[in-house]
Amino acid sequence: MLFKKRYPRPYSNLLPEDIEELAGPAFKHGTGSSDPYQLLFFVEMCPETIPHIHDVSLKLSRKQFYDVRLQSRLCTALTALCNIESLSIEGPEATANADEPVMWDKLPSPGLRTALRKVVVRPSFESLSLKSISCVPWGDIAAALFLRRLDLTEVTLVNDFNDEKLLSTIAGRCFRHLESLTFCGIGKDLSFLLRKDSSCRNLIFDLQRLRVLDIHLSASSCQACELTAVLKAHPLPELEVLAVKLSTGTNCVCGNEPWGSPLSSWILPHQGTLSTIRISVQNTWNDPYADLVSTMEKMRSRNVLSFLEVEVLVDRGFSANFGRGWYPFVEVLSKPGWDMLEYVKLDIKVVAGHGREPDRYMSSEIELELSNMRYNELCPLFSRPFVFELYHH
Repeated sequence: MLFKKRYPRPYSNLLPEDIEELAGPAFKHGTGSSDPYQLLFFVEMCPETIPHIHDVSLKLSRKQFYDVRLQSRLCTALTALCNIESLSIEGPEATANADEPVMWDKLPSPGLRTALRKVVVRPSFESLSLKSISCVPWGDIAAALFLRRLDLTEVTLVNDFNDEKLLSTIAGRCFRHLESLTFCGIGKDLSFLLRKDSSCRNLIFDLQRLRVLDIHLSASSCQACELTAVLKAHPLPELEVLAVKLSTGTNCVCGNEPWGSPLSSWILPHQGTLSTIRISVQNTWNDPYADLVSTMEKMRSRNVLSFLEVEVLVDRGFSANFGRGWYPFVEVLSKPGWDMLEYVKLDIKVVAGHGREPDRYMSSEIELELSNMRYNELCPLFSRPFVFELYHH
């Protein structure tokens, strides 16, 4: 057995706080290390720790994902965790020279996929995070009826909603308890959130309790249009935090208008509940804020906004075209209507187009322009009742 000589039994007197000492700095009390072998050590060598492990984070190499023996042991270990509440699984980071991504539906069985399908149905299981994994069937996640937090980053989803048995089980109940939803580079359209049951009357997903929505929209799809449709179909009466990263000035492949204009339709229906807005925009062309200012003008009369963070990624060739285009942000925040606003952050990042680094001369010119804005266009915001922070780089 692993580490048997170094850590002989018995462990009958092992205390929860002893877990960290045994496992080393990578393991925190109640939380599994990202190293799968440390999780296996505790489950296999000192099962007395099992009730104390609530949160597990696993980061595996491509080889480990397809290791039949390791996958079988991980399946046994994860299903043995009677009090598991949170699970994070991360694959190898995608690079230009990397092999094809890890294919979730091709993993050995029994393995992580088998374990996930057993764990997610438990009433105590509340949080799931998947990163850098491809071909994840929605059925593997949709069965998590008690899930409160879901984070999918660089994950490719597979539509398996043709399974009538699955639909009849989850329809109207899926995500009913979900409070936080993060989509980042999911490589799939968002239309699955609009799917209905076999009667074509009821939505499969229930997002009524969603409080946090964090989504990074793909620049090569119609996700902006689809997000508009999703937010129209799901009222989200309790939404408090909206974080959106999008690229404007680009037409959707469906031929609809450039991105940026949907901001009003995303924000205004929730102005009575949104306390935090985080917006990141790129390729803004004529309007550095991508229609955010006009949206804020419409919500001045009724809002509970406390925190506002705006990130603007500017191509070096277009930054000089904005001129006084930065000032409307100051104007709208200088008007009445922001009684609850506590913090405003504006982060301006200059990026090189087409993957090139800015030359030194151009960089110095842009840096000078951005520095001057602190003492000119944006200066009034530093004297407002809220805290204002300006970053430029």
